[in-house]
Amino acid sequence: MNNSKQESEHMDKISDFTRSLRTLLQEIMFLQMGSLRTKGITIPKFFLMKFLYYHGKRKTSEISELLGISLPAVSEILSSMESENLIIRTHDENDRRVVAVELSSDGKALVNSLEKNNQCLIEEALHSMPVDHFGMAIDFLGTLTGILHNSVELKIKKSGESYGK
Repeated sequence: MNNSKQESEHMDKISDFTRSLRTLLQEIMFLQMGSLRTKGITIPKFFLMKFLYYHGKRKTSEISELLGISLPAVSEILSSMESENLIIRTHDENDRRVVAVELSSDGKALVNSLEKNNQCLIEEALHSMPVDHFGMAIDFLGTLTGILHNSVELKIKKSGESYGK
């Protein structure tokens, strides 16, 4: 088989995989929406909280760029989160226009609570999956998570605005 055909098949498999992954993530999000709603948390707010939880203190401009959300939309979400004591905003000592955001202890506790609840929902749904499928799935998802996490970290570094964890 020639390289061009192999590359084409590889790209087709990647495309099929990403469609399947997107569908899986969508179904997980649908499962989570109920528990988020009971806590008054919107999907954008939840994503933002998780981003800060896993990637630490960040500038608002960096959050906007990395999450693909406009700066005014990020500011609006952050204002709501600040009024709920979920985040802490700090101004740069050298340039007060630069604002960094991090989760407060209440925000971290809420993320932990929501993650625990969401894990229970997913575990309930997975009871019908044959036990012998889990080992391979765990290994694969661990590898995939590492690759995607490194990709996010590389994107953060490339943005030149990394603020530290």
